[in-house]
Amino acid sequence: NEAAAKAVITPAFDAQFEALFQQVRTLAPQQKAVVTATVNTSAVRSVTGDTAQVLVFLDQQATRAADGGQAQQLAAAGRLTVTAQQVDGTWKVANVVPQ
Repeated sequence: NEAAAKAVITPAFDAQFEALFQQVRTLAPQQKAVVTATVNTSAVRSVTGDTAQVLVFLDQQATRAADGGQAQQLAAAGRLTVTAQQVDGTWKVANVVPQ
């Protein structure tokens, strides 16, 4: 997933992505966590030149190890504002802000 994500982000967003993914690299093995997100719907909020703002609604499911060996399951709905930027003719993620 990390390599796939890196292929669709802008160089300017790489540092923010790397900081977030470092947390995943550290915590996921410790917590034996598996997180999935499913995009329910998305809508373009605005397009100005080579920049677009997209509103994304998603469902997140997480499973992690808990005391006593029982898996703990969590579910949550989420909303993100994604800024996309056209780079060499391809739309790439330039920023992600949870709402």
